[in-house]
Amino acid sequence: MKTTKLLSCFASLLVAGFVNFAFSDGANAQEDSATGNDDETTLSEPVDEPVAEPIATASATKKTTDADAAAAAAVATAMLDTYQPITEKHLSIYGFADFTYLDWFKMPTDFRGKQLAAYPTFTVGHLNVYFDATLARRWRALAEVQFLYLPHGSDREDVEEDDYPRYNNEVFDYNEPGKDVTWSGISVERVWLEYQISDLLNIRAGQFPTPIGIWNVDHSSLVIINAFAPYLIRAGFFPQTQTGLELYGTKGLGDFLLGYNLTVSNGRGPIDTWRDLDENKAVGGRLYGRTRLLGELTLGVSFYKGQYTDRDAPETQMQGDKIVSLIPILEQYDEFTIAADLKWEYKGILLQSEAIWNERAYTKHGRPNGKGFQAGIFPRDGRMLSYYAVAGYRLPWLPLMPFYSWERYFGGYVYAGSGYNSIIIHNLGLNYRMLPNAVAKVVYANHHFVMDDGSNEGRHDGIEIQLAWGF
Repeated sequence: MKTTKLLSCFASLLVAGFVNFAFSDGANAQEDSATGNDDETTLSEPVDEPVAEPIATASATKKTTDADAAAAAAVATAMLDTYQPITEKHLSIYGFADFTYLDWFKMPTDFRGKQLAAYPTFTVGHLNVYFDATLARRWRALAEVQFLYLPHGSDREDVEEDDYPRYNNEVFDYNEPGKDVTWSGISVERVWLEYQISDLLNIRAGQFPTPIGIWNVDHSSLVIINAFAPYLIRAGFFPQTQTGLELYGTKGLGDFLLGYNLTVSNGRGPIDTWRDLDENKAVGGRLYGRTRLLGELTLGVSFYKGQYTDRDAPETQMQGDKIVSLIPILEQYDEFTIAADLKWEYKGILLQSEAIWNERAYTKHGRPNGKGFQAGIFPRDGRMLSYYAVAGYRLPWLPLMPFYSWERYFGGYVYAGSGYNSIIIHNLGLNYRMLPNAVAKVVYANHHFVMDDGSNEGRHDGIEIQLAWGF
């Protein structure tokens, strides 16, 4: 989809919402100055103007002019107030972290040390910090950064047979001679600026989590019932974050609340956080409804449509008597994702489920060659499907939730004969809220990996013990 059309639609919505906000605030300010009412949401009642006698025309015109001037001044005041800085402290810093013990005591030999830990291990998983600032009236900025130990210790793909198979980030510490220090990385999870026009229309610009389902946007370890997020969030059905523009809003209708999200972004790509490598912009959205008639029930549907493009370094070629600059395509495919979610909470009962479907089709010149032992074999078009369900009950006399979750994943566009195409996951666990901002989890996990040829790789059984806390 062309960029200019998408941006024009977003700009039109933004301008319409801002004009509506400015003039409604102006009318409110005019009425408040006359009545002393400080409620911004109060709308002035229409007043029938009396029919003026001819002799009073000049006086009436003067009154109208004065009223128009007062209204214009009120609008200007309201708009100026929007940009007034906040003098009091307005920056909040908070975050979450988790610590996990993993023991996969039953695992096929060829899986050890690959996708699952080969030996019992302690690990610090997340250390996510949020910087939340109110810049002015209706203006908010938020950044989330995850601190990592990576890439130290992660597997290298570009190694010869005798090379060290993992990244080693140990370097000499010039501050303390004789000591080595391990330098690590960070991952920017989100960073955006938001303008709050009204409950119905708000706009964000920057990098934001893709508004699909439940646990992608709110991915804190404190919120997720299991020790880890469901496989459908980790398996690449959609870009977990996007860089672009997002509109969102809500509307109350009696006992119901309706909400929406609309996005336009660079989409998915190797460097999509700071550069788009094709002309197509990705679009997406989410529509949900919520009611508290019987507990709290939320139903939602989401979609994402975009194009992935990876390109080689620019090169020049002679075409006739002209020198042409080309950027060859390494990989390119179109994708479409649709998802549905449900969450119901009632007197300690929790039922939650998400389902997601993804379709991927390579363009004419975008199908890459296989790598390594798959050289000469091209990846196929295909579809992926995954869903999960969680059921739990928070005990009334103890902040303990026994729960069970079940997941299923079907892969569809791996290299032919190169790996599994189905995973079944069972989790049985306890979620204990020790403090309002601290949770302990104990989970027994069972995984089944089904290969392309239908063979079963057997059971993968393990224990996951996690402490998660917020600060």
